[in-house]
Amino acid sequence: MNWIARLTRQMIPAPCAICGLPSSSGHGLCPACAAQMRPEDTPVCPVCALPTAAPGVVCPDCLRNPPPYDATLAGKFFEPGVRHLIHALKYRHDTAVLNALCAPLLQRIQTAPVPTDAVLLPMPLHPSRLRTRGFNQAALLADVLARHTGLRVMPQLVRRVRADAAQVTQGASARRRALQAAFQAAPRVPERVIVVDDVMTTGSTVAAVATTLKAAGAVWVGGWVVARTLNPSNTD
Repeated sequence: MNWIARLTRQMIPAPCAICGLPSSSGHGLCPACAAQMRPEDTPVCPVCALPTAAPGVVCPDCLRNPPPYDATLAGKFFEPGVRHLIHALKYRHDTAVLNALCAPLLQRIQTAPVPTDAVLLPMPLHPSRLRTRGFNQAALLADVLARHTGLRVMPQLVRRVRADAAQVTQGASARRRALQAAFQAAPRVPERVIVVDDVMTTGSTVAAVATTLKAAGAVWVGGWVVARTLNPSNTD
């Protein structure tokens, strides 16, 4: 969305990106839908961000098979409202929804222990996918998060060097196989890196990036995602 479109939307609010009713000029949502964009109350695992027994309790899966990443913060579960906003950004490049998308995650971040020396890494896209889409939605999200947290965005830390087929129809095992050797890290990386993405489904992509970063010298890798899929068989 160019600056003329953004200015027009501020002056004449467009329909709510979720329900179609008149929206607020500040975040592109109507008051009712904006009220729904709050962090979940369900206790979630601090490692994978899936529901767990109590706040701060690591889930049984992460205890049995710890993933390569160390922590995950997710603003919302992947429910219809947030799905509409992610699709508006990802497939229509409607940047007016960025603030609404990031708001629940930013609320999580405010109450979470965040390493002050960490840097933000937008989930890399392969150059061919970037050319097709024209932008990296994770980079747009990382820029918003950086403005609110003061953390530095370093997109050059990891490159995607393998162009795999879209993962929306793949299960966890297929994703892990497809992501082997898909990423390449810079010669030197910071010790603490937070990978930013829109949706975390099986966690395979974040795990592959975390493995790549740790092989290059990172000691802690976290994930910040707008939404977390409850059922790994469901995708965006």
